Amino acid sequence: MLKTMVQGLVLYGLRRLKEPSTWQGLVLGATAVGVHVSPEMANYIMTIGIGVAGLVTTVLPDSFIK
Repeated sequence: MLKTMVQGLVLYGLRRLKEPSTWQGLVLGATAVGVHVSPEMANYIMTIGIGVAGLVTTVLPDSFIK
């Protein structure tokens, strides 16, 4: 049961990481605690983050993602 819950949480997280709004929220949260990010850098962070999420989804077996 625990393994199923962990897989569900990982899948949920991967789905959220593919959304630009998730990365915008992370950048805004980091800015709120004092990390300064330019708009150009925020776009780079979102692009890289979405690419990494896509790569992880590609690498994981389909049985894990169902």
